[in-house]
Amino acid sequence: MPARDLSGLYRSVPRPVPNEITRDALLSVLQKSECPLIVLVAPAGYGKTTLLAHYAREEPQRAVWLSLREDDADPAVLCAHLRGALTALLPSLGLDRSAAALVAGASSSVHARALAGDLSLSPVNLNMFLDGAELLQEAAEDWLGHLLDGLGEGHRVFLASWSEPRLRFAQRVAAGTAEVIGAGHLAFTRDETARCLGPRDDDSVHRRLDGWPIGVNLAALGISPVLGAEHILDEALSRLPLPLRRRLPDASVLDLWTEDTATDLGVDLPAGWLRDVRRAGLPLIPLDGAYRPHHLLRERLDRDLRQDPGVYAALHVRAGRRAETRDDSWQALEHYRQARAERDLLRVAGGLAPHHERRGEYRLVRQVLEPLGAALPVPLRTALGLALYETGDPVRGEATLRGLYAQGERDPGLLFALGILCARTGRPGEQLALVEEGLRGPHSPRDAARLTRLWASAQLALGRADDAVSTARTALKQARTLDDPIEIGAVLDVLQVACRETGDLAGGEAALRWALSLYQQVGMPARALIASNDLAMLLWTLGRPQEAAQTVDEALAVAEQEHSAVQALLLETRADLAFDQRDMAAAASDYQAALRSCEHYGVATLQSRILPRLTDALLHAGDPAAAVQAVMHARLSFGDTEHARSALVFSDGLLAGDRGDWPAASLAFSAVTVSGFGAPESVYRRAVLRRAQADLRAGTFSAARVQSTEEQLRHAGPLDFTVTDEAAVAEVRAALSQFGHAVSPWADALPRTSDTPVPSDRPSPVMLHLKTLGPLNVTVDGQRVHIPLSRSAEVLVWLAWHGGTATRGEIMNDLWDGSTEQRHIEYFKVAVRHLRTALTSHPAITFNPVPFEAGRYRLAEQLQVHLDARLPAQALRERTCAALQAALDAYGGPFLNDSSVEWACVRRTELLEQSLSAGLTLAATLEDEDSVVAAATYERCLELDPLSEETHIRLIRLWSRLDEPEGLRRSYTRYQRMVHDEYGQTPDPAIRALAE
Repeated sequence: MPARDLSGLYRSVPRPVPNEITRDALLSVLQKSECPLIVLVAPAGYGKTTLLAHYAREEPQRAVWLSLREDDADPAVLCAHLRGALTALLPSLGLDRSAAALVAGASSSVHARALAGDLSLSPVNLNMFLDGAELLQEAAEDWLGHLLDGLGEGHRVFLASWSEPRLRFAQRVAAGTAEVIGAGHLAFTRDETARCLGPRDDDSVHRRLDGWPIGVNLAALGISPVLGAEHILDEALSRLPLPLRRRLPDASVLDLWTEDTATDLGVDLPAGWLRDVRRAGLPLIPLDGAYRPHHLLRERLDRDLRQDPGVYAALHVRAGRRAETRDDSWQALEHYRQARAERDLLRVAGGLAPHHERRGEYRLVRQVLEPLGAALPVPLRTALGLALYETGDPVRGEATLRGLYAQGERDPGLLFALGILCARTGRPGEQLALVEEGLRGPHSPRDAARLTRLWASAQLALGRADDAVSTARTALKQARTLDDPIEIGAVLDVLQVACRETGDLAGGEAALRWALSLYQQVGMPARALIASNDLAMLLWTLGRPQEAAQTVDEALAVAEQEHSAVQALLLETRADLAFDQRDMAAAASDYQAALRSCEHYGVATLQSRILPRLTDALLHAGDPAAAVQAVMHARLSFGDTEHARSALVFSDGLLAGDRGDWPAASLAFSAVTVSGFGAPESVYRRAVLRRAQADLRAGTFSAARVQSTEEQLRHAGPLDFTVTDEAAVAEVRAALSQFGHAVSPWADALPRTSDTPVPSDRPSPVMLHLKTLGPLNVTVDGQRVHIPLSRSAEVLVWLAWHGGTATRGEIMNDLWDGSTEQRHIEYFKVAVRHLRTALTSHPAITFNPVPFEAGRYRLAEQLQVHLDARLPAQALRERTCAALQAALDAYGGPFLNDSSVEWACVRRTELLEQSLSAGLTLAATLEDEDSVVAAATYERCLELDPLSEETHIRLIRLWSRLDEPEGLRRSYTRYQRMVHDEYGQTPDPAIRALAE
C-alpha cells in the first residue's frame, strides 16, 4: 500500500478546539500590529496554536499555514513546504525568482531573498504562520531571517515557539520590526477563565491555575475540575519511578536541567532521569541541549523541597557556590537569597554593585541592592543612593546620601557620591569642599583617584582650567597605579576637556585617543562612541577634516550595529562637518537623520541644537519648502522646553529672512534675545547678529542700537557663528564702522573652513527624477522605471513633494481621504510594497528606497530627488529668466492627471496657476529685450490656459505696440471668440478699439 501524503495536513489551518473562546484583546493585537514578525513565545499549553489558528481563519484568503515538523530544520525542506503552501493559496502568483534561484543552485540566503522578491508582487498582503518554530535549527532560522529581511510592506510572519528564535530577534524588537507575545500575555484573564469554564466557573480555579490555558480548558471539560494544573502535574509526576519521584524536588534549584548540571551540583538522581521525566509528560522547554522546567513544575517541586529547610538551604548555597565558580554572580545572588545566606548575599552584592557602579550601570546597581533593605553597610548604601539619583529617583537618592552625611558618616565613597550630586546640579564650590574633606581623611588609593578626578572637574566648572589640567594629571597617575582602565578613562574624559580649555589641543587629542582605546578594551561601546565623537570634533578644530570624517563614519557603523542612541550625536557631528564645508545638501540629509534618531531613541536634548542648523542648511541648499516642513514637524514633536522654544523661534526668523520678510525676521530674532527666554549662549549671539542684519535690511537699524549690539557681541568667539553668518557679519560690521564705532574682534570670529574637501565613505546619491506635470515619468539615474500601480505612484510623488518623514495616517489623509477602513490600510501596504519593488528593479538601488522607521515613511537618504513640480514656485522666488523658462518648459500637462484624489486636484490647480504666472513674468521681462520671444512665450501661456483673459490682452497689447497688424488681428479674433463662447460677452471696448 503506498505511503499516504500527509503534507497537505501540515499546510491546513487547524480547526477550533473544544471549548475554544474568542480572545478579543490578543486578536486585536495581532490585527493592529505593523511589525513584519510576530512571535508567540510560551511553554506548551498556553494556546499559541489555538490563537493563531483563530486569527488565520478570520481571513483565510491571506493565511499561509505550516505546522512545522522535524525535517523543517533543513532550510531546503522548509522552503519547499512554504512554496507549496504559497502556490496552493495563490496559484497565479508564480514564484519565478525563487524558482530561478533554485535552478541556479543559489545559496539559501540568495534564495530566501528571491522568494521575498516574488512575494513583493503579491496582490494581497499575506499572513504566514509557522507553528512549532522551536523545531527549526540554526540553518533554517538563518534562511527565515533572510526572508524576513527582504519581506515587503504588508506581509507578516507569525511564529509560535517554546523559546525565542534567533533571527537577530532582540535587534528586530529594538528596531520596532518584531513583536513578542509571551506567556504573560497568553495566560487567561479572569474574565477569559470564567468564559471558558462557563457553569463550572470558580474563582479559585483561576487563582490556582494562574490562567494556564490548557489547565483551564481541561477543567472546563471536567477532566480536572478543581485542581487544574496541579492535578495534571501530580498525575505526570506519579508516572515517574518512585526513587526518581522522591529525589526530583532537589532539581528545582536548577534553572536548566541536564544530567551533567545535576551531577555537578551533587543532586543524587538516578541515571537516565531526564529521559524518564520527558517520557512522563512533564512540561519541559528544550533549549540547546538543555531543558527548562515549566515554572509551575518548578514551583511544585520547590514546595516539596522546602519541606526540609536544611536540605533546601544547603542545595541553594551549593548552587550559589557553583554559580560563583562560573563567574555568574547574578545567579549566585539569587540562590543566596533563597537560602537566606546573609553573609554570602552581602559578599556577592559587595562585589557586584561596585563593578556596575564603575561602569555607570546604575540600574543594575539598584537591582542588586534594593531588595537587601536596611542590612546594607555604609558603602553599599552609598552606592544605592547614587544609583537612585542617577536612575530617575533624585529625591530619594539625595535624601539617602545626605542622610548618611548628617549621621556623621564620612566614608570617602559617600563624599565622592555627594560631589557627583553637586557636579550634576552646578554647585562646584560645595563639590570642591567635599573633595577636600574626603582627601583629608583616611582613604584608599582608589578613593584618592576618584576624588582627585572630581577635584579637577570642580576646578573646570570654576573656570580654573590650568589648575584642572594639573589636578587631572595627578589623578591620572593615581588611576594608572590602580591598573583600572575604567577609572583611567574617566580621568582622561576630564583631562581632554581641560586641555582643550587651555588651548592644548594636542594634549586633548592624546587623552581622547587613550580613553577611546580603553573603552574599547573593556567593552563599553557607548562610552567609546562618545569619545570618538569628541575626537572627531577636535580633529576638525585642528584642521584635519579627513580624519574627522573617517572617525565619525567608523563610529557610526558601530553605533548602527549596536542600535546605540549615540547615533544621533554622531550624525549631528557628521552634518556639522558637511555644513562647515558648505555641502548643505549632505548636511541637511544628516541633520534630518539625526532628528529621526533623536525621536527613535528619545534623545530630546539634541533636537533644539540641530533644528536651526537643519533649517539653515535646507535654505542654503535651495529647498525652503523642506525647511518649512522641518520646522512644522519640530513644532509638533519637540517638548515644551526653553531650548526647544528658542530653536523654533530662531528657525522662524531664518524662514522669514529667506522670504525677504525682514520685519518678521527681526521680531523673531528679537524674541530669542529677550531676557529670561532661556536661549543657549550661542543661539543668543547668533540671534543678536541676525536681528541687526534684519533691521539693516528693513531700514530700521538706528544709531541707538550700535552700542547695545556691540556689547552683546563683544565676547563672541569662533564657535558662536557659522559659515552661513558671513553675510550678516559683513553687513553688521560695515554698519558699525559707518556709525563710527570701533570694530571688536568678534567680527573676525567666523570659523575657518579647510580648502581640502572632506572625503566620505557615503556613496554618491542615486538620482531619482519625477516628471509629474504631464504623463508621469519616473527615472533612476536616467533610466525609466515603471510604477505598475497608480496608488504606488501617488505615494512616491506625495513623499517627494513633502520631503522629510510622514506617518501612514498623514499619507492616507491626503491620498485615501483620511480613511481608516482596514481594506484601505491593507491596500496602502500593497501600494508601498509594489513601489519598493518597482524602484529596486533598477540596479543602482541596492537599499530600501522607502524605509519605514519609528512609525514614519520617507524616501531613502541615498536618493537625490528631482521633482518638476517644485520648479514653478522656485522660479517665482528667484525670478531669473533661466528659472522662469525652466518652469515653463517643465509644464507638460496637468499634475498627476490620472489621479482623482483631492490632494492631487488641489496641487494641480496651484501648479497650473504658478506655471502660468512664471510664464507671464518671463514674457513681461522679455518684451523689451526680444519681442518675438515674448510673443511666443505668451502663446505658450495660452497653451497652458486658453481661458486666461490676462494672457490674451497682454499679447494683443504687445502686437499693437509693435505695430504688427497680422499678429494683432489673429490674437484679437481668438480672444473675441473665447469671451463669446465661454462667457457670452463681447470684448472690452478699449481692447476692441486697440485692435481696430
